[in-house]
Amino acid sequence: VWGRWSLLGGVRIEGTQFDAMANQPLFSDDGSLLGFQPTSVGRSYIDALPGLHLRFDPRQGLIFRASVYRSLVRPSYSDLAPFLDINFDQFRARAGNPELKPYSATNADFTADFYRDSVGLISAGVFFKSIRDFQADSERLVTIGNLGQFVEYQRINGDTAAVGGLETGWKSNPWELPGGLAAASFSLNYTFTRSESRLPGRPGEDIPLPLQAEHQLNIGFHSERGGVSTDFTVTYHSKMLDGVVAYQRDRYEAGAWDVDLNVTYKLSKNARIFAGASNLARAPIRAFSGDYSRVKEFESQGLELSTGVSWKL
Repeated sequence: VWGRWSLLGGVRIEGTQFDAMANQPLFSDDGSLLGFQPTSVGRSYIDALPGLHLRFDPRQGLIFRASVYRSLVRPSYSDLAPFLDINFDQFRARAGNPELKPYSATNADFTADFYRDSVGLISAGVFFKSIRDFQADSERLVTIGNLGQFVEYQRINGDTAAVGGLETGWKSNPWELPGGLAAASFSLNYTFTRSESRLPGRPGEDIPLPLQAEHQLNIGFHSERGGVSTDFTVTYHSKMLDGVVAYQRDRYEAGAWDVDLNVTYKLSKNARIFAGASNLARAPIRAFSGDYSRVKEFESQGLELSTGVSWKL
């Protein structure tokens, strides 16, 4: 620390080891099913994740931050198991991938935070990510023994990706609603992202990073009174790549709105009752193959209700 500047640097070392087991089908030379054989796989690796973070406080209520760091996202352990799940009704199959590598990224970002009692907290920032071995869902047509042809889904690694964009946010200070009903606050966040990624076996082709929407918006309302807290959120994302198939056949999910309402009542320090309603907009899921002219899936989504009790020991 010197004056209004501060610098924090360090390295985190992470070691990972996993073992997974599943049953693999065995086929004879003529393709008939002979039975199943337990199969186990395992792997271990060590990663160094350095980071450097700079902060500058020019005056009260204004903070600038700049960071450069590496990050790591491990695959889902269920995707690593060497399983093969076959659905004979829909002629679909799902296969595990023991060779999945962790998603690693070098990140650089710059943010500014401004706070004032009359306005609340306003944040803005730009970011860039250089990514290796990102993960994506893939689908392909395969023949399994003499059982026939199936559309096989599998989680795979991509090659490299680059992501850049900006994000802005605002969070108000709490204020009292009329009649002393509750203390309430609003939040608003918007993110714009541009991305390019490359897949093995598809040289010279740039596609968006899977599950990365170009536009994302979040509007939130929060209130508290006594032991009751209420959260009302509205979210939106533009279209995004959902699954990798082939050139001009990749699966995209159309942009969609989502509206949620959650209410929590605090019974004691450790116990709470909660109730929620999701998809109040009843937005359907629309997927298409390559472009909007080739609709691949339309799934109507109804209202989802949930309630329960949470207890912390």
